[in-house]
Amino acid sequence: MRRDLYEPDHEAFREVVQAYVKREVTPNLARWEQERNVDRQAWLAAGKQAIIGLRVPEGFGGPGRMTSGSAAWSWRSWPGSARRR
Repeated sequence: MRRDLYEPDHEAFREVVQAYVKREVTPNLARWEQERNVDRQAWLAAGKQAIIGLRVPEGFGGPGRMTSGSAAWSWRSWPGSARRR
């Protein structure tokens, strides 16, 4: 579906998040839920790809805009990416 809310850089960011979810989250989700813990490696990978810390001001290394957060976390509505509660 075409979204007019986001600019091309937002769409590129969504693709990064989608790839991260497919690679790191989906294969591990059931185990994480059972253990009630997310692996440290998953957090480190998210940090390296700058998909966490989205509310951090630009002056401190964050993205400096909130639309990145909404673009990133809209992955929750993608079929098969993760279970919805």
